[in-house]
Amino acid sequence: MKKYILILLSLLVYTCSDDDPAGPVDGCMDIAACNYDASATIDSLDSCTFPADDDTNCDGTCGGVNNAVVDCAGTCAGSLTLDQCGVCDGDDTSCEDCAGVPNGTSVDDCAGTCGGSAVEDCAGTCEGSAVEDCAGTCEGSAVEDCAGTCDGDAVVGGCDNACGSTAVNDCAGTCGGSAVEDCAGTCEGSAVEDCAGTCGGDAVVGGCDNACGSTAVEDCAGTCGGLATIDDCGDCWSPYCYDPVTHIPDYTVTEATCLTPNVWIGSGGNPSDPTWNASMDCTGTCGGTAVSDCAGTCEGSAVEDCAGTCEGTAVEDCAGTCGGDAVVGGCDNTCGSTAVEDCAGVCGGDAVVGGCDNACGSTAVEDCAGVCGGDADVGGCDNVCGSTAVNDDCGVCGGDNSSCAGCDGVANSGLVDDDCGVCGGDGSSCVSLDCSALPTDVNGIWIDDSGVVYYNFLDAVAGFQFTVVGTTVSGTAGGAAEDAGFTVSAGSATVLGFSFTGATVSAGSGTLTTLTLSGTPTGLSGVVMSDSLAGNITAEQTSDICD
Repeated sequence: MKKYILILLSLLVYTCSDDDPAGPVDGCMDIAACNYDASATIDSLDSCTFPADDDTNCDGTCGGVNNAVVDCAGTCAGSLTLDQCGVCDGDDTSCEDCAGVPNGTSVDDCAGTCGGSAVEDCAGTCEGSAVEDCAGTCEGSAVEDCAGTCDGDAVVGGCDNACGSTAVNDCAGTCGGSAVEDCAGTCEGSAVEDCAGTCGGDAVVGGCDNACGSTAVEDCAGTCGGLATIDDCGDCWSPYCYDPVTHIPDYTVTEATCLTPNVWIGSGGNPSDPTWNASMDCTGTCGGTAVSDCAGTCEGSAVEDCAGTCEGTAVEDCAGTCGGDAVVGGCDNTCGSTAVEDCAGVCGGDAVVGGCDNACGSTAVEDCAGVCGGDADVGGCDNVCGSTAVNDDCGVCGGDNSSCAGCDGVANSGLVDDDCGVCGGDGSSCVSLDCSALPTDVNGIWIDDSGVVYYNFLDAVAGFQFTVVGTTVSGTAGGAAEDAGFTVSAGSATVLGFSFTGATVSAGSGTLTTLTLSGTPTGLSGVVMSDSLAGNITAEQTSDICD
């Protein structure tokens, strides 16, 4: 109690004192506390917090005033340690060698002796003698050759008895030496063969053809060793093959390929050669323009006529025929023409007056209607001028297919009305369906005029639906549907039946249900039947009324 009174008095002193402008500071003043406040002047009641125990720090980690540490098992201040094998709280056996020494190096040899020296040879035999050859094959025969190559073929040889050597003595007797005999057989002599192969010879490569011993030079045509030469007019003359028929020189062949009857002209200087001094005119002037006439007179005036006769009188006619008699004539003023104008005024034309209209170039004829140039023809199935009549499908010329049409209006259909007045019908449409003799070979549903619904199911039916034609439905009752536990509902003219439990109406026939109707039905439509797998097993979606 005294403690609390002293605290209260100190609060009053600090609160009322004018000497302490900062005022009192509340806080934990226990230096051993986790939240010790060195600036506190008032020790707050129960405000100090301490570690959980002497092994724990304020932040919950291992340590505390005891300086505790975590052992190998992760326990703060625990006593477990690692053994020599590094196993927490182990007994040093997990890393013993064969001699029982933890982390020891002793192992059993191939003979089972701990720390023994016995080893297996390459064949796997303990203390065996098999060894690998140089190729790594156990008990193989491969050995290294003199060059250190495993299974190699190098051998000691040559005049120097060295591994792989092929050295021989040179002409001076030096092993592996470089001394050689010259072409005269003298060791280290200086004699050499010339380009002609003569030892000590002086033949050298020369000429424009770079041949051994050659002195060939290019002729004036630039051919090395060629026969072309400069004529008296300073022009380069070249050999040629002369054709005695065409008199045309051929400079593209050689003497060897100039074949008889052609003649090879291989040298110049022949005054009778027309290609020698070709630029010299008939007066002997190089580059002159004087020529001989057809009579051989230099600069004469004689000329050949069109027949090739020197000073002849033959001339070409207008057709270009030498000595011909063709002259320009006809309406077209053409050489040799005899053309005249036709009736259309066309020169050389072939138009003539003709046709039923007697006109130039006309081919007009009267048509079947007597019109000149008309286009009327006898036609149609009635062979009448201008007719386009054809046979109808009944074979009547110009007919409308009505003579052989059936009750459907189609020609040759063969259809007629049955006893029920149905075109092409089989008379069954006006025959009533007997409710007691309904089909048994299909999945079907039918109704009579009183609302009784009949069925024939070839398979078990899990659900059905149909629409009553001609009236509406207000209720359902009884029948095989009710016996099977089906829920049968009616809305307007639609009836739906199924089971919430998965029950089915078994295959068979009879009364499916009885409907309460507002009028007289005429049949059913939208008929759907499904099996227990929800498969549609409907045969016909409509049915007539039965009675």
